[in-house]
Amino acid sequence: MMAFVFFGRLAFYIILMLTPLALPATSLFWEGSFVLRALILVPAEALLAWFGPKIDGAARRRGNRGTIRLSARIVLRPSQLLALILPLVFLPWTGFSRTLLGFYGAAAYAYLSSWLIFRRGFGRLLYPEPFLFAYYLQRMISFSRVSEDMASAARPFNTAAFVLMVAGFAIYAVLIYRFEYRSRRKAPDKRESIIGAAVLIGSAPALVLLVPPD
Repeated sequence: MMAFVFFGRLAFYIILMLTPLALPATSLFWEGSFVLRALILVPAEALLAWFGPKIDGAARRRGNRGTIRLSARIVLRPSQLLALILPLVFLPWTGFSRTLLGFYGAAAYAYLSSWLIFRRGFGRLLYPEPFLFAYYLQRMISFSRVSEDMASAARPFNTAAFVLMVAGFAIYAVLIYRFEYRSRRKAPDKRESIIGAAVLIGSAPALVLLVPPD
């Protein structure tokens, strides 16, 4: 069940990163460096956190190869070393820029949040993510309205983006429910379900406010 939550979260992220393909005049964003950063680096960091136990277990069976002991209490496992090194591997192809720092931050968040959620049980880190994704879509909608011609061409995209916003909240409601059910080995009680549904429904007006006026 945790795999359903992890891969559902990852799939939704990839769908969001593919949205610029449907938006007119965003071809400058859709270049090789963007693909490497958004669709390879960030998902790879999340996958390293998910498969970390298997990677570290294989290293232990080979005599702890790739393990670095920094102190008596601090030990860097092979999966953690890979997570640190991976962004540097992409540097020759993506170049160094302010935008790259943003993607490095996203990659760090992808690893740390996945590690905390799926290896330490901090499922509440999932709660703010639909708002972050809604903000990303709102930025795409705002970009599509920089001119009248572009706004007219982007109307189908804007409608689809708003639907994706609402769908994102519904998807995350399912993911959070499944996570809480699995981590506690019992379904959330009625009170928690009512609160969760109220938050989800109450977010609808906020989504409307996120969409810029015509």
